[in-house]
Amino acid sequence: MITHGCDFNEPLLSEPLLSESLFSESMNNSQIDFSTLTPTNDLWPNFVDHYGTEKAQQAVRQALDLQGMRGHRGTLPVLFSETCGVALAGTDLIREQTGLNAHGQRMVLILSTRHHQIQLLQEF
Repeated sequence: MITHGCDFNEPLLSEPLLSESLFSESMNNSQIDFSTLTPTNDLWPNFVDHYGTEKAQQAVRQALDLQGMRGHRGTLPVLFSETCGVALAGTDLIREQTGLNAHGQRMVLILSTRHHQIQLLQEF
């Protein structure tokens, strides 16, 4: 389940927290095959162009908030670029299916289902 879209008038976590995420914790029943997605460096600039700098940064902070509240060392927040929905995915699965090393702090994976692309961001 994607938790929220891009309604920036209210905080992402003002609604009840996820009872289950889009991805199971074990990632065995993942609904997205990350191996079919192409890594790119264009998603973040396009995301900022579409939503504006302030709202794009807010979306990343909200994804990081979800990681802080519901995630653990083995998960990574995923920000869906078309909807601003967020979910958690397993870092091992991301590495196995994409080759991206997502083990680190303050990382967010931006995913475009429309363009079948992903970009790994690290906020400093």
